[in-house]
Amino acid sequence: MEITERKVNTPEKIDITSFVYDLSKGIRRYFVVILAAVSLAASLCYGMAMRSYVPRYSSSATVIINLKSAINYNDSFTTFYTQSATKQITQTFPYIASSGVLKNRIINQYGASAADAEISAVEMEDLNMISLKVSAGDPQLAYNILQSVLDNYSDIAVSVIGETDITVVTPAQVPTRADNPSQPLAMARKGVLAVLAAAVLLILLRSYMKKTVRTEDDFRRYFSLKSLGALPHVRPRRDKKDGEKLVRLDGASASYSYREAARILRSRLERDHADTGAKVYMVSSALAGEGKSTVSANLAISLAEKGYSVLLMDMDLRNSSITEVMGLPREEKGLTDLFSGNASIRDILIVDEKSGVTILPGGNAGKRAVQMLSSSRPAQLLEMARNEADYIIVDTPPSGILSDAATIVRNVDAGIFVIRQDYAPVDRILEGIQILSEAGLRLVGCVLNNADTGIVGGYGRYSRYGYGRYGYGYGRNYRYGYGSGKKNQPRDPGSGRHAGAEEKRKPFSDDEDEIDDLT
Repeated sequence: MEITERKVNTPEKIDITSFVYDLSKGIRRYFVVILAAVSLAASLCYGMAMRSYVPRYSSSATVIINLKSAINYNDSFTTFYTQSATKQITQTFPYIASSGVLKNRIINQYGASAADAEISAVEMEDLNMISLKVSAGDPQLAYNILQSVLDNYSDIAVSVIGETDITVVTPAQVPTRADNPSQPLAMARKGVLAVLAAAVLLILLRSYMKKTVRTEDDFRRYFSLKSLGALPHVRPRRDKKDGEKLVRLDGASASYSYREAARILRSRLERDHADTGAKVYMVSSALAGEGKSTVSANLAISLAEKGYSVLLMDMDLRNSSITEVMGLPREEKGLTDLFSGNASIRDILIVDEKSGVTILPGGNAGKRAVQMLSSSRPAQLLEMARNEADYIIVDTPPSGILSDAATIVRNVDAGIFVIRQDYAPVDRILEGIQILSEAGLRLVGCVLNNADTGIVGGYGRYSRYGYGRYGYGYGRNYRYGYGSGKKNQPRDPGSGRHAGAEEKRKPFSDDEDEIDDLT
């Protein structure tokens, strides 16, 4: 089978739904970091606002400034002259107010603290009045400087515009509140908003730049492979009997949606078995940590619940984990001992009493794993197993990291590829699939593992992927059908099997199946 890459290196349209999903997931993943950054930013901005705050107080007065030389003319001329003079006074007042002469008088009178005072004058149009305003760091100082300006202005202005007469219309008052009130909380809010905006920007930028599998549609988009289902994320809960935190289909952790998703996977495997006659299915992934062992174990449990005789083999000889996933005691011996001639099948065989699954643990071969898997014994073991079980599920190492999985391909009928949602880069997944494909494996399809069950992830109870009551015909009336030949049969709640299901002999239940049979 040839696997081709689709649109991996070509620009894609921006998917708003994926962005929203990535944003929500990023916030959840980095919540503690974001919270710490927000707290730090709020504290720093609050402290800086308090330390840098300098209050400014303003005192204002409204005055009329007349030129004394205009009092000897008639009324109409006086009015015209006064209007012209007011404009001239308004234009020249800032220069006079900021002149060194006036500043020196004010500083000599009130000290160096008056040096930063700001003096301004604004003409009030059509009223022939001037609004004077003095701002300073102290309210009393602002009032005193304004009074000093009114007292000294006429003496200084006489050499510029002549003698003037000042009439105060609105007297100045000592200001009671600052023009710029302290706002440390507002600064803290700005800091918080800035950090949140930066966090959102970084998460969205990471979402745009990375390329991972988020939905089942991505299987066809990137790898031209069909989806076998999506197993939703579950939080492991401690088993009351064993005390272990497990994610078993028949345990406390499995939700309704998880069980339904596992049944969908089982039904599609049954259909492939009916169409092709395949019996030995290997389960692999691109990278470690994608949950392939959990998928292998729960697929085996689901098949056993249907009444099939199931053999679960742990061919990950470097990192055996099936017994741990199943919540069983870790065995000292496994397939490594069987292949090396130090144990028989009877010595390593385990039967999970809860599910009825027969297990062959892996052991730890280390660097000898490839040598063992390349020998004739794995092929002989699987050939024997074909006569012993209805289904054989083989858990294998990640194909994108080690060559072990490709070595196993020649001894199996088909494969299932597990992809953890939003985990491995697409190019690494493609590389892992390509390795198996080039080794001659027929991939039935992919399983999206640890899928988000939220609305954005698209795996909710009534989602289009069929985990709800009415999806894909796996509702209340069709839960156990689809490709098995036992559709709509009543279930025996005590045994977990369908009524009328044939009791299968446990694989390798005959004690004569010794290691010598493999040599």
